[in-house]
Amino acid sequence: MQINLYQNSKRTKSTALISATPLVLDAQIKDNCSVENPILLLQFDPTKYNYVFIPDWDRYYFISGWQYSVGLWEISLTEDYLASFKGEILATSAIIAYAHNADASIVDKRIPINSSTTASSISSASIEGINFLETLYSPILSITGKGSNGVYYVGYTDVMELLDGFDGWFNDNVPDFFNAIKQLFYGGSAANCIKSAIGLCWIPTSFITSENIVLGNYPAKDSNGSPIIGKRVQPIESHNAYVSIPWRYSDWRRSEPYSTIRLFLPLVGNVSISADAAKNDSQLDITYAFNNTSGDINIKVVGHTSGIIFNTSSANGSSAVHIGSSNTNYGKITASVGGGLAAIAGGAATILSGGAALPAVLGIGGGIAAAAAGTIQGLGGSTEGSGGLGGGSAIALGSSVKCQVITKELSDQQLNLSLKMGKPLFKNTAIGNYSGYVQTEGFQFGSSKASSAERDAINSLLDSGIYVE
Repeated sequence: MQINLYQNSKRTKSTALISATPLVLDAQIKDNCSVENPILLLQFDPTKYNYVFIPDWDRYYFISGWQYSVGLWEISLTEDYLASFKGEILATSAIIAYAHNADASIVDKRIPINSSTTASSISSASIEGINFLETLYSPILSITGKGSNGVYYVGYTDVMELLDGFDGWFNDNVPDFFNAIKQLFYGGSAANCIKSAIGLCWIPTSFITSENIVLGNYPAKDSNGSPIIGKRVQPIESHNAYVSIPWRYSDWRRSEPYSTIRLFLPLVGNVSISADAAKNDSQLDITYAFNNTSGDINIKVVGHTSGIIFNTSSANGSSAVHIGSSNTNYGKITASVGGGLAAIAGGAATILSGGAALPAVLGIGGGIAAAAAGTIQGLGGSTEGSGGLGGGSAIALGSSVKCQVITKELSDQQLNLSLKMGKPLFKNTAIGNYSGYVQTEGFQFGSSKASSAERDAINSLLDSGIYVE
């Protein structure tokens, strides 16, 4: 029988065929041997060769051993099933579980994770069109007054002077006793016409009108005598931020637990974003809705490509501002007014009882004057007090949106490992559509020229992984 001898370096589980020029010899087949594992008898020293092709059988063999006895060499062969049936194997469709050149989009849970982690570079973005304040605040006053009823943004300096001129204005109007009493009861006092005062940690940008501030009947003025202007705020305004996701990888390692996304939202803090859901997004679109009258904030985080709403959060960026009536003694005011009214009542009784007219007038006037004086004393002059930031203090922790991706490291790069174990595929397709490492699931080989033993061997080889070359 004619045989072809080769010096071969191919891998045992490879479909590669030999292209080198063979040494062609005649050989005898030892009796009682199989086609799968024949033994050849040669007078030629074959130890320089390790691979054989037998044309008559159309099969390739690895030389598994040499033995010399009585002038003859015995060459033990083991069939190279993958080369012998290469064409039929590549044409067979099967479920390919792993393939070297498969798409790197399926999670490969076979690769161990190291305990070490790597945090990628943090991306940052500002909220467009909004200015945050870390050391001051934007005063928002809810005011009642003649022509000033609503919620106003007042400049920080103007707030400090809001009541500075009230004592002088009141003294100038004391002769008009009933107007003084009217002012008192219009809002309780000028200071009490400031129904609420908060400080926002941002500067509102949406306003309805600009108006002179009037507290009850008192027209507020600054230290130069100019009217203090308040801007009537638009209750709701929204602003956007666009932050990139600093992915370290572009493959399945974007999934959890290999990657974790942390998003820092100003005034809220850290929130988690699903890496599995966001793996096709490269950017997060964030909308901030600001309530300029209460300090409430609502936030929505959306994937730029996927459109998935990943997070909705709420916060409050306001602080209590102690201004206006902070030093007012309402009990003292009430007592003074009550005493004045009692004096008025006493004067009226004198008139009705027939007493002298002048004492009666003086009694009435004295009573009103006592009420007015007591009111002024009760107001305690102007106040400039302002409290520290409460809810708004969180802005000092950061006014920019920040996105961080924390990535866990694998024991080795998938590209290196796929040369030996492929990437997950799990697809029913022909073996010949892939090259390099290929491993099937439940491979079933059918061939008219293969024995059942050969078919079983090929099935086992494919399910354990081969190299298509």
